[in-house]
Amino acid sequence: DNFPCEDLRIIDQLWVKYSNGQFGFSVQKQIYMDELGGTKMYNE
Repeated sequence: DNFPCEDLRIIDQLWVKYSNGQFGFSVQKQIYMDELGGTKMYNE
């Protein structure tokens, strides 16, 4: 079974909000892209 994308977005938004921007999927992605160079596949 798949987990709905919209639910993941909501979880991420709440996680970022209540951690004062310290944690969340989007925070991890930004660190990965900025600090480690990232890859194009990450966004696909």
